[in-house]
Amino acid sequence: MSYQFIPMSRADADRIVEWSYSGPYSFYDMANDPEDLELFLDESRWEDRSFAVHDDDGLVGFFTFDVTDSTTVEVGLGMEPSRTGEGRGTVPPGDEQ
Repeated sequence: MSYQFIPMSRADADRIVEWSYSGPYSFYDMANDPEDLELFLDESRWEDRSFAVHDDDGLVGFFTFDVTDSTTVEVGLGMEPSRTGEGRGTVPPGDEQ
């Protein structure tokens, strides 16, 4: 499986904000944090900072980063809810690519 990181589009952002997670993971629903939701949807912040992640089936995640000062980069990421819990977040040491 290969992934493509492509610049965020309005269509992808609109789909991402509709994602709904179950149980304790509902914390990650965008609707639960209006301030983060507003920042995420601000297209002026997307250039070179916000990316949609696609595989052969389409949109599967997103990645954002923001340089907050000379020593800090804030990273945000998310995975399409139906793909969580499948062990995709664990990479054995030495298998990094």
